[in-house]
Amino acid sequence: MRNLLLIATVLYVTCGFSRTSEAVEFVRGDATNDGVIDISDGVRVLAFLFGGGPEPTCADTADSNDSGEVDLSDAIYVFSFLFLGGTSIPTPYPECGEDPTDDALACTSYGHCDTPPSTATNVLLIIADDLGVDSTVCYAANAPPMPNIESLCNTGVRFTNVWSAPVCSPTRATILTGRYGFRTGIGSPVAGRDAVGIGLDEFTLPMALDAHPELDYEQACLGKWHLSSNSNGGSDNPNLMGFAHFSGVLGGIPDYFQWTKTVNGTTSRVENYGTTENVDDALSWIDAREEAPWVLWLAFNAPHAPFHLPPAELHSQSQLSGDEADINRNTTAYFRAAVEAMDTEIGRLLASLDPDVRARTVVMFVGDNGTPARTAPPGIPRNRAKDSLYQGGVHVPLVVAGAGVVDGGRTVDALVNTTDLFASILELVGTDLASTVPAGVVVDSTSFVSHLRDPEAAPEREWVFAELFGESLRFPERAGKTVRDERYKLIRFDDGTDELYDMDNDPGETDDLLADLPLSVDAEAHRDSLLATLRALVEGPGSDLPGAYRSFTSNVEAVVEGETVVVRSDGVPNHPSPYFPSDDPRYEPPHEGMEVNRSRIGEQSLVFRMPAEPRVAAEPTDTALGPIGLSVTGVALFNQYALEFAPVDNEFETFDLYNGHPTRRDLYHYHIEPVFITSTSRSTLVGILLDGFPVYGPEEVDGSAPADLDECNGHIHATPEYPEGIYHYHITAVPPYICGCYRGTPGSSTN
Repeated sequence: MRNLLLIATVLYVTCGFSRTSEAVEFVRGDATNDGVIDISDGVRVLAFLFGGGPEPTCADTADSNDSGEVDLSDAIYVFSFLFLGGTSIPTPYPECGEDPTDDALACTSYGHCDTPPSTATNVLLIIADDLGVDSTVCYAANAPPMPNIESLCNTGVRFTNVWSAPVCSPTRATILTGRYGFRTGIGSPVAGRDAVGIGLDEFTLPMALDAHPELDYEQACLGKWHLSSNSNGGSDNPNLMGFAHFSGVLGGIPDYFQWTKTVNGTTSRVENYGTTENVDDALSWIDAREEAPWVLWLAFNAPHAPFHLPPAELHSQSQLSGDEADINRNTTAYFRAAVEAMDTEIGRLLASLDPDVRARTVVMFVGDNGTPARTAPPGIPRNRAKDSLYQGGVHVPLVVAGAGVVDGGRTVDALVNTTDLFASILELVGTDLASTVPAGVVVDSTSFVSHLRDPEAAPEREWVFAELFGESLRFPERAGKTVRDERYKLIRFDDGTDELYDMDNDPGETDDLLADLPLSVDAEAHRDSLLATLRALVEGPGSDLPGAYRSFTSNVEAVVEGETVVVRSDGVPNHPSPYFPSDDPRYEPPHEGMEVNRSRIGEQSLVFRMPAEPRVAAEPTDTALGPIGLSVTGVALFNQYALEFAPVDNEFETFDLYNGHPTRRDLYHYHIEPVFITSTSRSTLVGILLDGFPVYGPEEVDGSAPADLDECNGHIHATPEYPEGIYHYHITAVPPYICGCYRGTPGSSTN
């Protein structure tokens, strides 16, 4: 070592390195760039200086003493540090860092401190405007040339049963929020500044991405927006809805060659072809992301009107002059040219992506609604294209290709809704609805990612839904809702008309099954199921329940199972009582003269099975001890007897102020009028008995006493819940109080 130190005093070698303009993090002393400081690092410096070894890729690592030069002293410094207890290596050591010394040494790369290349999945969502399956390659034989979309079909998954809304703004809202239009209020185009745009209180896809900063995703929206108005921030709306960057058109584009572009709230005039400008913006934004994962919403205005002649290099349509008369004569040819131009620009976008970026990107291509009537192919009636609830309005293409897609080139027939893009994108980036969506927000989105990863995946949906409503509809008479399952499709128009189609045998919807009754057993079962689905979806839980069953309070659960309604309750009253434990906030002291029995109110597991459509039986049936029905508040109703059929009158002194008391098993119940329920109206619905017939208070709606009650305490006439009339019971002030017998066939109760 003394000889080596002597050499160091007489031999000084300086090597010329050029300093990089960008600081690179490194660990000083690691000349071999292997992440470890050991003898090989000193040897590497000596080999470079005296043995013709390669130049270190990061000269700063070889400058172990931070002298600003690489020379023999750096090797000596490392050896001294390792073997002689010499001074510690200067920073950055032992952690990564930048060189604190301003010197001429270069560091082009040091792999152990470089940010590793991202392996997270990018998502490129491409939305075509006014493009149904009837005009899309891979779906229609005579579609315009779309070689780039066809390539996605050949390498990805083509979904064959995808529904959107019949017009653009509602579909965009479903993708943005994962929610149907009746929830967001967007059921027709957001037409003009004074229209009602999407609500600022909606939870959106970009918000969902930002809710997971640990995923480090960047996001942007480019192209057509069509959800803003003066009511929700105008030109700032895309950013207010969560997008970190927006560049595009707030609504329609009146001229593809001269139009107003909005970038994060600021507008300017643009004279670049709209479709080309969208792709230019996409490439610029993606290039700026470097290694960060991203989700990009790219929504073209194309091929939506105004119909026009795109730049010649973007399409192959011939003999088109571009003048207004020719466009009006040959509208379909110009539509096809716009579709082809869009595909060409999509090809430019995909070809320009860095191969590593493209390899970890999922590309989704979807239409926002059906093809317009003016350009729909033969076989699509003009009133059944875009702006309609028929297949020509809601059946759209969805092709997904790229990272993680298994066994590309296949089709999936499972039902998918455009709402499902919300959940699917979240799953692709590594999260889900449960960990992302705020409590209380109802989301109608179901991920279809399983179909991308597993060719044998089972369908995730049993039905899909679309709707058309709002003040800006071009054809208000077409407003309504539609729902389909794997075979049948039901359309319910707002004028009360229903239509039913067998999609297996009649995909063109030419034979309305409801126009030629009776239905087959299979068709009728599906019709009933679709109607129940529609009611439950739009009207809310319990909307498929008949009459009085909808009146239960929130602590009662009622569901229809075939011809039976299953009702579950905990049996606990929603009013105070001395029968609650004394430390319970619902406890109140006994009233004067009350004799509190030894039991207390306890939670039960009451299950009642009652007829959904009760019928008067030939002969009445005696009631039994125990529950004979359930009040609207979930409390059990008993008959006029106590244990061993003793008259309940003997126990009146044990009733609380609301005429209830518990059994020895802590089951609270009413034998007589539950005055907590009838206190607001003595004609109100009190509950439902086991035979499915309702029981009302001691008065009629007009305040009169019920007349002509039979031996069971009932009669037939109209009630608020049954305006067409039904058999029902009335509570009386004398036995049998609630019901003397069942006039229908009773169901069952368990606890």
